[in-house]
Amino acid sequence: MTVKELMQLKLERHSSLDMVSGKYINTVDLCIAVDQIKAGLIKEIGCRNFSVLLAIGAHLNEQRVAFPNVSAIAEITGLSKPTVIKAIQELEEVEIGGQPIIKKSKLLTSSGNAKSVYHFLGAEIAETDPNIEITPKEVIQLFCEYYEETFGVAYNVSWGRDVSMVKTKLISQYKPEQLKEIVRIAVTKYSTFSNSPEYPTPTLGMLCSWLANKAAGVMLQEQKKEQEYQSKIAYAEKAAAIDPTDMLDSL
Repeated sequence: MTVKELMQLKLERHSSLDMVSGKYINTVDLCIAVDQIKAGLIKEIGCRNFSVLLAIGAHLNEQRVAFPNVSAIAEITGLSKPTVIKAIQELEEVEIGGQPIIKKSKLLTSSGNAKSVYHFLGAEIAETDPNIEITPKEVIQLFCEYYEETFGVAYNVSWGRDVSMVKTKLISQYKPEQLKEIVRIAVTKYSTFSNSPEYPTPTLGMLCSWLANKAAGVMLQEQKKEQEYQSKIAYAEKAAAIDPTDMLDSL
């Protein structure tokens, strides 16, 4: 085996502030160690199979599994569907560091169809801030808490639909601490964003579309005001610490 070390396939998430638009931009990078490439990783896997591996890896989630169908992989790689299928079969036979790169299984969907699930046994998940995490359920629960406190009634959650929306539309777009603030602002200050009598209260559907963007804008304004306030306090404390006699000595 050319490559003896277990393959390191990482998802690294980054969040940065666009100073022009004032919006937070979230990116996800798929990374493979340079030393392993130099050690012959691509040669061992094969160029065609390596491109298929990367296409599957682009769909990797926190449970180290991916769900892309053959059509999606073919579209990403530019390969034909039969070629993709053959590449996947060959990838299942390849071992790096004594373990298979991927292992395919079948998952039965609610519609009765079976879809392929790809397990990355040696994959790692790298987070820029591993100490702060949030799940779709926690976001929904936080929304419900603010909703009941603000409007005096419980929010009716459609868990199957709402969990999926929150995961794809919110958690993938905002950092956990940002998302908590966005939920708070979106619910408690909803009347400043909409005065429609048809929609007197917010919904998770709104939060997952236009409402989150509105709340994020307010969040940035609040953060800016807080920074200005802290700067004024720091200046006042510094000025108060100056002895007037020291100023006379300098004249």
